[in-house]
Amino acid sequence: MNPINISIDGLPAAKGNWIVVHGVFIPSNREKLNTWTRQIRQTARAAYSPAAPSQAAIDLKIKFFMPASRNKGACITRPDLDKLARAVMDALEGIIYADDSQVVRLTAEKVYNPFKGADIEIKEAV
Repeated sequence: MNPINISIDGLPAAKGNWIVVHGVFIPSNREKLNTWTRQIRQTARAAYSPAAPSQAAIDLKIKFFMPASRNKGACITRPDLDKLARAVMDALEGIIYADDSQVVRLTAEKVYNPFKGADIEIKEAV
């Protein structure tokens, strides 16, 4: 698999916060998460269209661009970085790789930026 670089426009959404509605667990930010997931999947399909998802070990790098805040310096506001990464990993499943368990190296960061979105680099781990 050749390295794949994709940029996603839009506000990054986290995966992992749940609420109970009428006895059913649903993501607390379902609409935002669905929109974000759809954007990732559409962009990934446009960048990578093999006959089947890769079965190889994956090295994944993600840089999230978050809306500016009153805080200066490091991006220490919510959402949590691990939940942002989880949303991306789950969205790429079935397109880039067969299962997110194939990700053996994950590098992720979030920074303040006027551009909201994410840059994602996917390559076969060596």
